[in-house]
Amino acid sequence: MTLRTSYRAAIRAALVVACALLPALAHAVDGVIEINHARALAGGVTPSDTAGYPVTLDASGSYRLTGSLRPPAGTSGIVISANYLTIDLNGFSIEGTAVCTGIPAANCTEHGGNGIDGFTVTGTTVRNGVVRGMDLGLMLGDATVIEGVAAVSNFASGLNLGSYSRVEGARLSGNGESGVLARSDSKVIRNEAHGNGGAGIATGERCIVSENNVYRNAVGILQFRPGMAERNVVSSNGAEGIAISYPAVGQGPVRAAGNMLMGNGTDLGAGVTSTGTNSCTSGPC
Repeated sequence: MTLRTSYRAAIRAALVVACALLPALAHAVDGVIEINHARALAGGVTPSDTAGYPVTLDASGSYRLTGSLRPPAGTSGIVISANYLTIDLNGFSIEGTAVCTGIPAANCTEHGGNGIDGFTVTGTTVRNGVVRGMDLGLMLGDATVIEGVAAVSNFASGLNLGSYSRVEGARLSGNGESGVLARSDSKVIRNEAHGNGGAGIATGERCIVSENNVYRNAVGILQFRPGMAERNVVSSNGAEGIAISYPAVGQGPVRAAGNMLMGNGTDLGAGVTSTGTNSCTSGPC
């Protein structure tokens, strides 16, 4: 074989490899992998992703919706099996078939899958979009970050998160159970939680719940001991405005400071320790 023939063979081999990679690269822009309903049906978003729902994300990195996802009843929208990835919903939604009625929400129908399911993984970030009508809106593990997400009318909780998580700028509305359930050492900051069938905000031990607007839920803020609720507006919740979850369990107080509480069944539940001036229905508390 001559040098020229060898060179041509090498070029042809390189072209074959490049062409084989084109389908995988076609839905990646600036290193961000794009997802939409058509891509979900086609499969191949990541190496282990098969055609149809759920979309499987098996590699760390960045993903972005370019259209809403509509998983059929009985399936989840996205399943995550890799740590440390980011999903930008990009203003789009993951929409299931569950419907909740009433304020607070009651009589919810099931969908049969979660919006994003990744409770066994660590370090997921989800931002900027809507998850509606699923069983659990987002079910994610430790060190999750949620920014600017609306979780609406899901059968159970809107957000179900592991420890060391942060939720900020979310709208948690009309879910059958809690608007958000965040486990130990988490921060829930500057969110709106209303019309949920359980607590608007429920947290594990050593969590900080701050600067939220929490209203018309079955319970306002429900914290495992110890915890801190500060500078929240908590109003018109059916039972307690701020309450202790399982008061006989855990150590240390749930502290409340600088909250505005009005029109709740009971503004401060039994055992909640006021460590600063809270404004309650009947006056300072």
